[in-house]
Amino acid sequence: MWVLWRKPSRPIPAHAAVLSFLPPAEEEEIAGELYRAREVALEVKPDARRIYLQLVARLGIADCGGKTFRQWIDWWYHPVSFRDCEYDPTFDRIIA
Repeated sequence: MWVLWRKPSRPIPAHAAVLSFLPPAEEEEIAGELYRAREVALEVKPDARRIYLQLVARLGIADCGGKTFRQWIDWWYHPVSFRDCEYDPTFDRIIA
């Protein structure tokens, strides 16, 4: 499988599977079995959200020398709530 974040510098074999993060206009030139990341992302989004929320929760309870991370810093603020995690670049990376 070829994973494309930018246009490849060499030809892709016609039989290759391709996961594309390219803009739609650039995908038109791609040979092979094309999977568009923006479409595949919809399939993995529920799992990615669950993983993201678990990750954020684990950060707060991580052990930091006998205290949780939350206790160690004496406050806990995460700028992205579970309701709008889609605006966090970390969530995008988990989907990718």
